[in-house]
Amino acid sequence: MVLYDSENKYDYEYYPYFDKLKVGRHEILLEDSYYVDILPDNNGLMSVVRIKVSNATKVPLLFKVSAFLVSLFLFIIAECVLYIKFKNLSSRMDSLVLAMEKVEKGDIDVHIPLSKDRDEITFIADNFNKMCEKLNDHIRKSYLAELRQREAEIVALQNQINPHFIYNTLESIHMMAELNDDEETSIMAEYFGSIIRYSMNRKVNTVKLREELNIIDNYIYLQKIRFDQLFIIENLITEDVMECEIIKMIIQPLIENAIYHGLSECSSNGKIIIQGQKVYNQLLLTISDNGIGIDTDTLKDLNDYINDKNNKFKGIALRNINRRLKLNYGEKYGLEIFSVLGKGTSMVLTLPYIVK
Repeated sequence: MVLYDSENKYDYEYYPYFDKLKVGRHEILLEDSYYVDILPDNNGLMSVVRIKVSNATKVPLLFKVSAFLVSLFLFIIAECVLYIKFKNLSSRMDSLVLAMEKVEKGDIDVHIPLSKDRDEITFIADNFNKMCEKLNDHIRKSYLAELRQREAEIVALQNQINPHFIYNTLESIHMMAELNDDEETSIMAEYFGSIIRYSMNRKVNTVKLREELNIIDNYIYLQKIRFDQLFIIENLITEDVMECEIIKMIIQPLIENAIYHGLSECSSNGKIIIQGQKVYNQLLLTISDNGIGIDTDTLKDLNDYINDKNNKFKGIALRNINRRLKLNYGEKYGLEIFSVLGKGTSMVLTLPYIVK
């Protein structure tokens, strides 16, 4: 008997589907399909909760509308995010393409702004900027080298004297000295003529170290006549490097610099040492003197000067030697000066070791 029915349909009546409730299934077909939950108690009573299957599975219209609106809102947000993202990517790609087009037209002074996003486009843009910087640096160095080369050619043309006039004049002096039994003047004219002929031969840029030293011997002979007993020169270059090729006329200006500057305050006991050795694949030539030396600040300024970092000095010989070495062999070669005040100075030439 049913004591209570929320629908007032079976109050105090026999429930016709009682036998089906005993089966204990979750879903039972009564007068309709129901989800059923049965709760017995100790007094022999039974509470039955039933819900129509159609009602349980029926989604409310409000829920459907809410779900649709939420889905639409999320879709719009996702689309906006994707649009902003793709717009940003497109803008960055446009900047990259525009920069490449400028480089293609010859304008390499470009720089692409880098995004905070560390992605492939940023990586490409960063490396593109580095490439343009290196190209600019290379072009600048090539342009400066070309300007220096032209300046050197202009200076050479401005200072060019007909070598035949010089040779003929020196030969005349040489012959007159011999006729007058003036052997020393004859030798001086002969040696000076050989130096002029050697230095003015523009067809030859490189010579063997042995040839350069032969001319140096002639130059030293002339200087010793002038300065008498002011200095001695010691040649410590070994035979194994004599066949190495070097740019001509790079040692003589260093010896001249040692005589006129390093030994300028010496009345006697001056000494100049010429050394040469192979170190790995390089030839190191060192001209040292025991003269007055150079203080630390002046030495730094001088090394900067020969590397075109300042214009604090007037002499061009050391700077030209350094430029010629770098132009012919590369930036890692050149001239460097070491000195201790009151002790002396060493000038070191670094060249590639080349034997043909």
